[in-house]
Parts: sequence; structure tokens; C-alpha cells
Amino acid sequence: MQRYFSALLFLFGLAVWGQTKGARTFDLTLPENWKHASHLVLVFKDLEVPENRGVVFRLFPAGQSGEQSIGSVAVMAKSPTAKGTQRIEKLEVNLSSEFRRFAEKATGNRISVMVKPYAGLREAKDYSWKVGEIKLETQ
Repeated sequence: MQRYFSALLFLFGLAVWGQTKGARTFDLTLPENWKHASHLVLVFKDLEVPENRGVVFRLFPAGQSGEQSIGSVAVMAKSPTAKGTQRIEKLEVNLSSEFRRFAEKATGNRISVMVKPYAGLREAKDYSWKVGEIKLETQ
């Protein structure tokens, strides 16, 4: 019985290892010639989210106190009774003129953004999620 319990705890640890709850900050490199591109896209690679909870990821300038979002993307839940996580290999977000205005104020080719999960109008500080990489691309 104790072996079974230990194995169960080990598997649970593997399932939640690497997942973060709430907001995360990312340092991004602006692509060359991004100002002249018709589309600036934020790419989430290897995103893992709960199957039973939808979420809206909102982007904010890191280190600023304003609550003006500079971009957002929604991820739908599979169902309220689903168990486990869903993996999205690549999620692309077309960025708005608000994001471009924020990026133009940057010195150099690096910017920092905070990604916050939201459930409805409220920040979901308990929302567990994981992403392999976030980067900017032009199209």
C-alpha cells in the first residue's frame, strides 16, 4: 500500500512539475525590420493549460503599473468535466497597434511583457499553465 501511495505522489509531482500559477514575465527580442512588417505575431510554443478551464491570456508591459492590455488571446476549455491538460503546439496572436506603440518606446531590440491569465474580468492567479517558449515573429 505504501508503494502504491508513493508511486501516486511521484506521478502527481511529475504532472505539476514545471507549471506556474498566475502571471509570468518574458523578455522578448524584437525581430529585424519588425516596424515594416504587415503583421507582428506573438507565438506561444508548447503551451499546456487545464482541459477544464478556459482562459484569456492578456499581455501587459512588464514593470508598469497601468492596467491597459497590449494584447490578448483566448484558449477554450474542452469541457467543465475534462481532466488533465491540453497541449497546444503553436498558438499565434496577431498583435495590435497598442503593442506596436509599446515596442516603439523600447530602447534596443528587447522588451519585457507580463502575461496574465484571466477568467472573465478577473485575473486568475491560481491558474496553472506552462509554455515552452514565447517569441515575436513577423509575417
